[in-house]
Amino acid sequence: MAIGFIIALVVMAAVVLYLFQARRWHGPFINFLIVVLIIALIFSLVFVYLQTPVDFSSPQGFMKFTQAYFSWWGSLVKNTGGIVGYAVNQNWGVNNTAPTE
Repeated sequence: MAIGFIIALVVMAAVVLYLFQARRWHGPFINFLIVVLIIALIFSLVFVYLQTPVDFSSPQGFMKFTQAYFSWWGSLVKNTGGIVGYAVNQNWGVNNTAPTE
C-alpha cells in the first residue's frame, strides 16, 4: 500500500510541475481543462473503488477493478446518450395553450 501512495505522490508532483511549465506552452483555459479532467478521473476512480469490493494484492483483483471501472464509464456514456436523446426528441416548440388577449 505504501508503494501505491508513493507512486500517487510522484504522479501528482509531475502534474503540478507540468501545469506550472504549461503556462508557457498554452493558455490558462487548457490548464483548467487538464485540472478538471484530472479531478474527474480521481473522483471516478475513488467512486468505483468504494462501490466495488476488490483486492489489489492479486492481478485478478486489479483486473476486476479495471473491468468495473470501464464498465462504469460505459454505463455513464450510455445513460448520458439516453438523456440527451430524450431531450432532443422533446417538442421544444412554442406552447400554443397560453391565453391570448
